[in-house]
Amino acid sequence: MEMSTLQNRKETGEIIVSVILWLAFICAATIGAYNSRGELVRSVTRDYRDGAIRWVEGRDLYSDAVRSGHSVIYLPQSYIVSIPFTLVPGFCGELLWRLVAVGLWGFAMLRLAQRLKRCVDGPHYFWFSLLAILLAMPAARCGQYTLPLAATMLLASMALFDKRWNAAALWLFLGLFLKPHIVAIFLLTVILFAPMRSRLVVAIILFAVFPFFFRDMPYVLEQYRTYPQVLKTVAEVGEADTFASLYQLAKFCQIELPAIVWTLLRVSLAALVFGLCFRLIQRRNEPYFLALWYFSLPVFYLLLMNARTENNSYAILAPLLLSYWTMEFRVKKNIGFASFLIFLLLGLVGHYEIGKFFTTRDGIVSICPFLTLVFLAYLGFRGNVWSFADRNVTKHDVPESEATATP
Repeated sequence: MEMSTLQNRKETGEIIVSVILWLAFICAATIGAYNSRGELVRSVTRDYRDGAIRWVEGRDLYSDAVRSGHSVIYLPQSYIVSIPFTLVPGFCGELLWRLVAVGLWGFAMLRLAQRLKRCVDGPHYFWFSLLAILLAMPAARCGQYTLPLAATMLLASMALFDKRWNAAALWLFLGLFLKPHIVAIFLLTVILFAPMRSRLVVAIILFAVFPFFFRDMPYVLEQYRTYPQVLKTVAEVGEADTFASLYQLAKFCQIELPAIVWTLLRVSLAALVFGLCFRLIQRRNEPYFLALWYFSLPVFYLLLMNARTENNSYAILAPLLLSYWTMEFRVKKNIGFASFLIFLLLGLVGHYEIGKFFTTRDGIVSICPFLTLVFLAYLGFRGNVWSFADRNVTKHDVPESEATATP
């Protein structure tokens, strides 16, 4: 009893310290978005604010984006949810947005650490928080939608493998309001999980009609009509400009492939992700690993194959990277591989500071996709993608009643 009480106190203490760490990080990230003259220079929230103001004033959302592929490039719903933060001026508005956006990512990481206790003894909140914060620094400072989007994907994945269908549908529904990128895991879930289909059909209908509650039908329909042109321009700019994708890495390595080859590669990798996820839901491992990989497989695809991936976006590799680091360090006691993963994390965080000493701007942008391929090679070298889940590192076998059923 005393041992249990001591453990509970230690866990509560770690949670409190971790929450304080996240709150301090959010404040520091908000301050870091400003220069010494108090000007907001390192943040994309100005684009979100611009889209929200255009919506409120009834102006065309995409007039600039159709020409340049920049500025307002998301669906109207993304800018509607930005309106409350736009109403709060200056630093307070920036801080409020990061409290919600980065705070949601922190909550998802703490939930993941809580679930890891089923597999590895001891609380993991502090180390998960510290290392996730290191990786999230650039994205949090910029105030991107990337972190809250990843949080909804991760929380939905955990809910799916706990068979909490309503919770999973709610997280995916909320993710739709952030970035269109969630469509990857959304479609996977519709296809692979029968209990989710009716829920997600309702979710997509509610999402589609949401703007009509705030604006007249002709205006909303015009924004919907224009949006495919925005996507076309964004894709073209992504290929012409310098973004942190597999395409950019190939270009830096002077590997020129025809457009049809890239299209076939995208389709083939999408089919591979689908096949792996289909195999995933048929397994009876600890739900932690199933949820972790169900989240991570689409993430790898989005990071490497999206024409507009930014280096900041690689922060969302944190769940998989930190889970494998914990396994190497706490379970396998392999200091070599644990150190390798820490160096990989530091490379993702400090790609610019490191790269500027030995390569060009194109090379710097190629570092994160290259390190992601290195991470994938590590995962292959250490066994298949379910290696730790299959090699008796869990504390208990998963009861048949708790196993994830194939839809």
